[in-house]
Amino acid sequence: MCDYPSDMGRIFDGVLGGLGFSPPVWCAWLSKKTEQQPSPSLSEFLRFTKARDIIMDGFGSCPAGLLPALKKLGTTAQQAEVYLGLFDLFSRGGQAAKMIQHSEKLDLDLVNNLIEIPDDEFSIRVLSYLIQRDVEPDRFSGAVWVAHLLKEAIGEALVLDALHKSANPLKALRRLLTQLEFPPSPFDFNGSLVPITSANDIRLVAHEFKNCLRDPEEFVDIVFGILAGRQCLYRWNGAEPGLVQLARFGQRGWLIEDAKGASNAHLSRDTQQEILNVLAQFPSICPAWPRRQALPSYIWFYNNT
Repeated sequence: MCDYPSDMGRIFDGVLGGLGFSPPVWCAWLSKKTEQQPSPSLSEFLRFTKARDIIMDGFGSCPAGLLPALKKLGTTAQQAEVYLGLFDLFSRGGQAAKMIQHSEKLDLDLVNNLIEIPDDEFSIRVLSYLIQRDVEPDRFSGAVWVAHLLKEAIGEALVLDALHKSANPLKALRRLLTQLEFPPSPFDFNGSLVPITSANDIRLVAHEFKNCLRDPEEFVDIVFGILAGRQCLYRWNGAEPGLVQLARFGQRGWLIEDAKGASNAHLSRDTQQEILNVLAQFPSICPAWPRRQALPSYIWFYNNT
């Protein structure tokens, strides 16, 4: 196997006696012909064969648009994955290929982001909406991943319909998150702490408490954390209402990550103690309050695991 792009220069120096640059069509061919060594026959083949025929020899076909795209790469050799990815993209066609065709200069970040997108029909349809609505390329793979998660939960038709109707696909996906049910709470506090069971519930309590969860990024972060099993959120319905957020500490237990009242206010000492008394019935929850938990929590985990 060749070490791209260093071996590229070695082979082309042997072919052309120090050409000083790497023709992109040749680089693409070499990404499939990694066993080649410099030889007179190789030199003659690359010198006198048409670009389309070189690609046909390497890949078995030459999809429309690939040759102009390769020219946009310039004469600096790229990693083999770039050439292989471009061939796959133009073989599939569609919005991703058109996006590259219409760009004056080929952005490698764009290419790499497009390469990461799966080639199933659903992913390509989601990608087409992202491209049509001018979503930044570095958001493509994450948005498609979220769309697949939503597809499994609420169905393909609802996801695609929401993307079709929205001018902002990322906001559309965020809104769909409110339809997901969370995993069951890992703890039953007998009503003292009530689990938040859906993204829609988070949205409601965020507006009720007027807290930071009204921010779209904070909202998405906690939703993903709960869906992934890394976090859980509870409502405290005592004399001083509040929200308590627990975070998983590996396989060892849980920490109180945050606990606040309305408008992100700190809870009183009495309320803090009431909450700690409820949490204490579960040995896997560290009995330390967030603002002073750093050292006590690690000492607790050391002594109790």
